[in-house]
Amino acid sequence: MDSDKPKISLIIPVYNSQEYLPKLFDSIYSQTFKNLEIICVDDCSTDNSYRMLEEYAGKDSRIRLYRNRVNHGLAVTRSRALNKAKGNYIMFVDPDDWLEPDACKLCYKQIKKNKNDIVIFPNYIYDEATDTYKTDFSLTKSFASVADKPNITLSDADNIVLKMQVWNKIYRRNFLKKYKIKFLRVWSFDDQSFTTEVLLRAKNMSVINKPLYYYRIRGNSIIQKSQYSFLDMYKEKREILKILKKLNPEDKIKKSFINHYIVSLCYFFNKFKNDGLIPEMGWYCVARKLLLLLDNSFVEKNVRGLLSSQMAEIYDILVQYSYLAYKFNLRNNNSASDIL
Repeated sequence: MDSDKPKISLIIPVYNSQEYLPKLFDSIYSQTFKNLEIICVDDCSTDNSYRMLEEYAGKDSRIRLYRNRVNHGLAVTRSRALNKAKGNYIMFVDPDDWLEPDACKLCYKQIKKNKNDIVIFPNYIYDEATDTYKTDFSLTKSFASVADKPNITLSDADNIVLKMQVWNKIYRRNFLKKYKIKFLRVWSFDDQSFTTEVLLRAKNMSVINKPLYYYRIRGNSIIQKSQYSFLDMYKEKREILKILKKLNPEDKIKKSFINHYIVSLCYFFNKFKNDGLIPEMGWYCVARKLLLLLDNSFVEKNVRGLLSSQMAEIYDILVQYSYLAYKFNLRNNNSASDIL
C-alpha cells in the first residue's frame, strides 16, 4: 500500500566517516518528521564506519544498509542508493554533514503542498579548522523577488547564482525518474551535471528561506586528495555542455551556466596548481579541450567579459598555457586525447 511507503528517502554515501557519523545520526534521530527511509551505502570504508552503520541499522528499522564490493567513489555510491529508494521524495546528506531538526518536515510540507519538482534551501557552512559557522544564502538569494511564490523556474531568478551541490534541495522522485536524471560515473565532481539537468528540467520549484543543512569544510576532502580530479572535471564539464546543448535554455540561463563553467575551470586550475596536482603539461591540454568544447558548443563572443577581474586574469593564463601545452604536445607527437 502507498500509505506504507516512506515519504522521504535520505541518501547517505559513506566512506571512512566514523568520527562524523554520530553527529549525522543524532541530527536524523532529532528530525521532527519521522516517516523516513534512511539509505546508507558504504563504499568499502577501511575504518569502523560500516560496523557503526550496522549498529545503527540494528536499532532502527528505517535504515537500509548496503556495501559496495569494491571502492567505486561517490557517484556510483549515490546512484546505487538512488536506485534503491522507495520514498516519494529524495534528499541527499553527506556523512560528515548534518541537518536542522525541522529540515525534513519543512521540505516535505512545502514540496507536497506546492507539487514542486524540487525545493531549494540555504545552508550553514561549518569550518572545521576554525570552528566557525556562517550562512550561505547565495542560491536562494537569486530568487529574492519570487521567494514567496509556490511555483517558479530558473528563468524567474533575478541574478542566477549556481550552486551545484545536491544536498541543498529536496527532489520529487518521479521527476528524477521521468527524465532519467542520474549521476555521471566519475570519482569526483559527480553532482555538477546532475544538478545542471535538474535545474534546467525543473518546471516547478520553490524556495525555503531558512538554512536547513550544515555543510562541513574539512581538510581531507576528495578534491584535495585526488590527483586525478582534473580528469573527472573534464568528463563532468563535457557532460554539462552536452546537457546545455540538448536542452538549449534561454540566453540568460545559458550565460549563467557558461560563466559557472569558466569560473569553475579557472578555480580548479588554480587549486590544482597550488596543491601541486597538475601533472606537468597534461592538465593544460585537458583545459584546452574544455575551452574548445565550449567554443564549439556555444558561439559566445565575450566569455571573458562574464568573469570577475580576478577570474579573467586566471582565464588569460589558462588560455595562454593551454595553447602552449597544445603546441608542446604536437612537437612531441602527443595529443590531448592521449592524456585522457
